[in-house]
Amino acid sequence: RLTSGACNASQEIDETVVTVRSKLTGDIEVFAAIETGKNTGEFVTPAIPLVRMDVPVSGDHVVATKDGGTIIATSDCARVALHDELLINPGNFLFNSLTNVPVAETTIAMIDVASGQEIARRTTDARGFFAFGNVDTGEYKYTVINAPAWEFPSVRTGFPGFGRRVNTAGFGESFQHPGGVMNQSDIPVDPHYGAPVSLEKRSDFKRVTTGEFVTYTLKLTNNMQQALVNAEVLDTPPFGSSLVPGSVSLDGEIWADPVVSDNGDLVFDLDDITLLSAHEVTYVMQFTAAAREGPNENTAVLTGNQAGTGVSRQSPHALATVRLDNAGGVFARNGTVIGTVFMDCDGNGIPGDHREPGIPGVRIVTQSGLSVVTDINGKYSLFGLRPVTHAFQVQDDTLPDATQVMVTRTNDLMHGGSRLVPLRKGELRTENFAVRACTSASLGEVADRREHYKKTQRPNSLVAADLPIIEQNSPVRSARNESVIATTTQLRSGSFSTEQEQRRSDPSPASDVDQAPILESLEDLIKSFDATPGFVDLVDGQTVQKHIQSVRVKAKADLSLELMVNGRVLGTDRIGERTKWQKTGVQALDFVAVKLAAGENRLTLVGRDSFGIERSRSEIRVVAPSKPAKMEIIAAPTASATPTDVVPVVVRVLDARNRPVSASGIVTLHAKLALWDVTDIRSGTPGVQVYLDNGEATFDLIPPQVAGNDILSVSGSFGRAEASITFTPDLDQRVMVGVIEGAIALGGEKSQLLDPERFSSFEDTITGLRGEVYLKGAISGKTLLTLRYRSDQDTEARLFRDIQGDEYYPVYGDNSERGYDAQSSGNLYVKVEKGRSYILYGDIAIESEATALKLDGIRRVAQGAKAHWENDKVSITLFGARTALEQRVQEISGRGVSGPYSLVLDGYVQGTERVEILVRDKEGGDVITSSPLRRGTDYLLDFFRNSLTFDDPVRQFDARGNPVSIRITYEVDVEGADRYWLYGGEINVAVGERTTIGAR
Repeated sequence: RLTSGACNASQEIDETVVTVRSKLTGDIEVFAAIETGKNTGEFVTPAIPLVRMDVPVSGDHVVATKDGGTIIATSDCARVALHDELLINPGNFLFNSLTNVPVAETTIAMIDVASGQEIARRTTDARGFFAFGNVDTGEYKYTVINAPAWEFPSVRTGFPGFGRRVNTAGFGESFQHPGGVMNQSDIPVDPHYGAPVSLEKRSDFKRVTTGEFVTYTLKLTNNMQQALVNAEVLDTPPFGSSLVPGSVSLDGEIWADPVVSDNGDLVFDLDDITLLSAHEVTYVMQFTAAAREGPNENTAVLTGNQAGTGVSRQSPHALATVRLDNAGGVFARNGTVIGTVFMDCDGNGIPGDHREPGIPGVRIVTQSGLSVVTDINGKYSLFGLRPVTHAFQVQDDTLPDATQVMVTRTNDLMHGGSRLVPLRKGELRTENFAVRACTSASLGEVADRREHYKKTQRPNSLVAADLPIIEQNSPVRSARNESVIATTTQLRSGSFSTEQEQRRSDPSPASDVDQAPILESLEDLIKSFDATPGFVDLVDGQTVQKHIQSVRVKAKADLSLELMVNGRVLGTDRIGERTKWQKTGVQALDFVAVKLAAGENRLTLVGRDSFGIERSRSEIRVVAPSKPAKMEIIAAPTASATPTDVVPVVVRVLDARNRPVSASGIVTLHAKLALWDVTDIRSGTPGVQVYLDNGEATFDLIPPQVAGNDILSVSGSFGRAEASITFTPDLDQRVMVGVIEGAIALGGEKSQLLDPERFSSFEDTITGLRGEVYLKGAISGKTLLTLRYRSDQDTEARLFRDIQGDEYYPVYGDNSERGYDAQSSGNLYVKVEKGRSYILYGDIAIESEATALKLDGIRRVAQGAKAHWENDKVSITLFGARTALEQRVQEISGRGVSGPYSLVLDGYVQGTERVEILVRDKEGGDVITSSPLRRGTDYLLDFFRNSLTFDDPVRQFDARGNPVSIRITYEVDVEGADRYWLYGGEINVAVGERTTIGAR
């Protein structure tokens, strides 16, 4: 309706034009407005339809519009412009403050400021539109809820060119509403990024010596939809390291060197980093003589401003640690001993030519429990030894039969095979052991030993314990929870002569696996057949291993033969071979690929004459297996804990009725203590992968050097099987080696021990008198004692000391195997074993003896005592230890955001954290589900800011209303903390063959 005297141009009923435009869709329509009467000045258009249309069409007399739109009507009469607007379902819009893109499926709540109560909530549509309709008079404010992907209110205040209507209400400020339709303000929101920018730092070397170069790589990532402007990296290099000029590159291109601040920090100017991009910065640092030995930490942080908002963004601190260690090289403090155990045929104590060969498989033990086994050439090497006097002992039971070690120097103390080795700092020392009695028998045994090594020893297969643990893909040979690295290649005296006698007395020993018979052809066998109808290779009641068989039959030559399987006649196309012997009038047929049913099968051979009349019939019954259903392990229930006595283990495939099945496939072998002496065909896969052929195979198992119960398991596509084997103490061991050394002043009024300051700087003896002993042997009949004591134990020794072969140059020219017994970080290690029971003091592992038990996932190691008693049905374990490390657990409720979540990380031990997302029952609080997360992929831990940030938001509740929380478990080392007792026990009782109950 238009009211205007200017449009009343005559005394008659006039007509004027009204233009209607949709502000939201841009649709323009023109309508005629007719005066309601003569000289009334009021004009009315016909009814104008308003329709929701995706594609507006001008001139169709239909105005295309949508909710929240505005219709603008204009008219021009006698140069008088008329204008009016109409709101269509008034409301507002939620939009991205940076891109102006509508934000859909997000909840907007309206809060009554006076009461703080929520009045109403609306969910935005695809255009970001929401409308509250008519609202009473009052003071209100908007808020955005349950929108983890967005931040409200926006930090941006201006939106030029966006076409939005925004006032303070759009930023969460309160406003007065006079009543009626609510149409206050559009709402801008900023994108939320849990980790807007990230920075990773790594080095190409983890360990260097003075003067060496390290290449650092910075991987910086912009995870935002906007660029990071004025980006720079602040890098804090370790003290004593210097940047190599010209070594900086960005994404492989040369980049300007960083600015060096007054305190030595490096500032890399990276300009702008585009949205959703990742880049790499590399540079080289040299560790100078001023650098400190030990761990050198290099930290870096990425900073910049978010484009569009100007918000400052900063990554968590990235850390790379490089250890400066001058040990292990030519200037190492520790020493090395190399040598040969050889046949000294000329008696001069010096290794000669090939007529004085080295002896493989000889074991040498030291006073610290360290042992070494000579390689195929009789050579050995021991490195990383402390610069003190050591005692070496050659084990007589590993020498060739009827031989002994000669006394060649005063350090042998008049007893061949026992030698004192005074080692100095950084010394490389040669210690050869000459063996006499070069008889034809002893030289023959040496030759047999060499042949044995050639057949069984794989290249570098015996030094696995020397390799760095972080480089191991296959299971590490060190049994860390048992304080032992066992040697497995030593050979016992006379073992080859015994084997030869056994071979002579039994030239064809039976195998553990039945050998498949070699079938002769029917053409060769028919001469020995008579004309009696029957089966050649099968007998009545026989059990076969395959359900596909070749069935060979015989009968009179003038009969026509047919074979029936369970009443079904096989066609002539199944006959693979047919032969006759006219002399005896017999024929033989071979029916191939005969398929048998699972269970009992009836095989019937029928002979007919030329008229089809049955003249003979022979029938047998055979049992065939069904499909593979499970596996079985056959092994001895007990075995000696002697690594040289290999235990055969048979693995078979069975059907559902426990019948052997001839099936082939890859299976995985597992053992907790023992080692499988097989080739792992898939070294990158957990466990030992082997191929099982024809449904049965025998695998060799190398026993551990410690007694205890072990669980052997095999798994694959055929199922899973387990078997228990108990390793009993090796009571045949006899080792006792030790040294007591001191220095006394001769002359004067009274001899006395030297003061510590008078010792040579090339020695490591810190007191006037020191001693060390290693003992292993049987006491009181069936009890085995293992003892090691050192009076001046290195206080910095680590728990479960391994042989660190990566610290030294592996150029000693041998392939000897090294082992360690009686590991302990303290002065004393003692273990008493009897059968399956033992008492231990030293470094212990606190973990469950039963695989089904878990004590909140506790896995800790400490120096303490442990006792274990076991029989066929009951096992009891008790442990106690004193430690200063503490385990800390924090649980934080999810807030619906990615973070940051504040933590208390004082004393945090790097890499020990375990982060889980828990869902607890809303009624009882019990844990329903626990989902472990991976660092760097699912979350970032900033231990400089004591915070945790996740890649995805952590909900407050799950779909059923159960609360969601974050649980973080980690170890802390509190400076000056008191040592405390850590103790407990475990009991397991077998109540049946398949049922065991236990408590811990």
